[in-house]
Amino acid sequence: MKKQLQRLSSDTVAVLLLLLSIVLATLEAVVVRLMADRISVGQLMLIRSLAQIVLALGISRVLQGRALALLATPRPGAHLLRGVLTAVSWWCYYKSFQLLPIALATTLMFSSQFFVLLLMRPMLKERVSRQSVVATSIGFVGVIVAAGLWQPQEVDWRVIFGFVSALLGAVMLLLTRSLTKTESTETILFYMPLMVLLSAIVQIWLDWRPLSLGDGADLFLFAVFGTLASWAHVDAYRHAKPSLLAPLTYFRLATGLAAGAWFFGDAITVSMLVGMALILVGAWYPRWR
Repeated sequence: MKKQLQRLSSDTVAVLLLLLSIVLATLEAVVVRLMADRISVGQLMLIRSLAQIVLALGISRVLQGRALALLATPRPGAHLLRGVLTAVSWWCYYKSFQLLPIALATTLMFSSQFFVLLLMRPMLKERVSRQSVVATSIGFVGVIVAAGLWQPQEVDWRVIFGFVSALLGAVMLLLTRSLTKTESTETILFYMPLMVLLSAIVQIWLDWRPLSLGDGADLFLFAVFGTLASWAHVDAYRHAKPSLLAPLTYFRLATGLAAGAWFFGDAITVSMLVGMALILVGAWYPRWR
């Protein structure tokens, strides 16, 4: 009974952390869209990576008594690879939210589930069930419909940013699952943005835009929302299995749709609603079975 209560408590913490991560990530996307015509992606990545490094050092200082305790790692190669992927993925991610309606950019993220399915066996040596293949394929068709790829003559090809971010995000997710077995959350959070920081320095040198006081306030909110969302997301998967948390990730569809309509008056198209419906059908298919 005690073990069951501990598991229930751990699962509850994981669920709350993931929901918090989704809300904060949606707010981050809103701020990115608000700043789209004033701040470059390089400036966003610089502030975001610095904020995450500071958070990781702070957590390490509180939990372990010394900030640099997080530097010790037996897997520097895995962290380096994840850092490079993060730099490219973040660039595409922020670009998609700058250029596309928030609901559409959010929907494109869910193609990562399909890419995770493709990569699970080669990366983690995990078996993929037929149910998972059917469910994930339904969801991926939903993303295709929402993106309008079934009408090539009318598609906004800027959706490619979302697909690239989703593909790299899938690789990063599987690497994170592997890293959490040996690394602390703060160590993962520290090494992840290092390559982002280096790439951002090059970008802002090429495309620096003057900042007003209001821009500084927006960047502060952006850094807080994004960094805390990342921490909550990583820690959620430490407390519970991905199979428990997977259905909750689809709450991001609702927050993205609501945020786009509320803050920017984004049009909600039929293809977007049909695509989201298919994604949800794919998510719940194994449970209906």
